[in-house]
Amino acid sequence: MSTNPIQVLKQTELLGHQFTVYGTAENPLFLTKEVADIIEYSASNSSKLTNLVDRDEKVRNIITTPGGNQEVWLLTEDGLYEALFQSRKPIAKEFKKGVKEILKTIRKTGGYIATKQDDTPEEIMARALIVAQETIKRKEERLKQLEEKNAKLQPKADFAEAAFRAEGKVDIGQAAKILNLGFGRNTLFGKLRDAGIFFKDRNEPKQKYIDAGYFEMTLLPPIRRDNHPDILCQKVFCKPKGLAYINHLFGGKPSDGKIAKIK
Repeated sequence: MSTNPIQVLKQTELLGHQFTVYGTAENPLFLTKEVADIIEYSASNSSKLTNLVDRDEKVRNIITTPGGNQEVWLLTEDGLYEALFQSRKPIAKEFKKGVKEILKTIRKTGGYIATKQDDTPEEIMARALIVAQETIKRKEERLKQLEEKNAKLQPKADFAEAAFRAEGKVDIGQAAKILNLGFGRNTLFGKLRDAGIFFKDRNEPKQKYIDAGYFEMTLLPPIRRDNHPDILCQKVFCKPKGLAYINHLFGGKPSDGKIAKIK
């Protein structure tokens, strides 16, 4: 559980009660006490409402209250609908309809504008403007994050495209250096074994990755030993296509379908 208060996504009035949506549009959360008040559970029975739902349909988190930060139970969207389904109160159905309308609006426009009968057009417009500004701000922040992420990934994507046009081969240690993976030969061997590309018990690629043109096994000159049989050794080399594949595994973008994961 985070020690920071959870974000308020929207605070409005629903069926004459205060209603707050926490979290995100994708994963909204609802204060158990508020839900209990609206569907006519007593405040002292909000814990009973919490017990109606499964463990994965509720969370403990911190919210900001007039008296300071407080740890409370919140229902997930599934948890809320489950609690309403089990309620025999007529208001539960109306409440569920209102919640769905609020969430639908939030997910479509990024915000929800609550209105009352005595609201003037100017007041409604002012609230709409605030929602629009918040929506634009969130979209701009998301766009900035995507641009920063793409800027980091682009060099690897460019490398993948160049690798398909290249010739030659390098050993696994050189591959780790070329790709600037942040670790060396032995660690890369281990990660390739863990990924199922190499056999678990040896530093050798599985045949399908050799057939795909990613790796090559080369027989090295025999090691001569006096009075003992010669030792034959093989060494694994990474081909340009294999470099692009490893690059993709560790964060680079594929330049085309050629480095899609082999099944």
